Amino acid sequence: MNLTFHNPFLLFGLAAAILPVLIHRITQRKAVVRRFSAVRILLQSELITARPHRLKDLLLLALRILALSTVVFIMARPLLVRPGFATLPAGGARS
Repeated sequence: MNLTFHNPFLLFGLAAAILPVLIHRITQRKAVVRRFSAVRILLQSELITARPHRLKDLLLLALRILALSTVVFIMARPLLVRPGFATLPAGGARS
């Protein structure tokens, strides 16, 4: 079985899968460092609660990349070709 595409040039659209990663990196917030004794407790509690948010963000990023790749792949219209009874051998027809 061979996998072929009706529109193979649309597979270049898979390069667009980098867009969610770029958007994620650009919109990432930078932490502001401030020295204050009461803030230490808040920072420690923030580190504990930030772990689930990071995991959620990474899963969301992976789903966005998967969705974009799926749309591009579907637009390329894959076709599964199975050699049948009437196909010629690789050497062509012999008489």
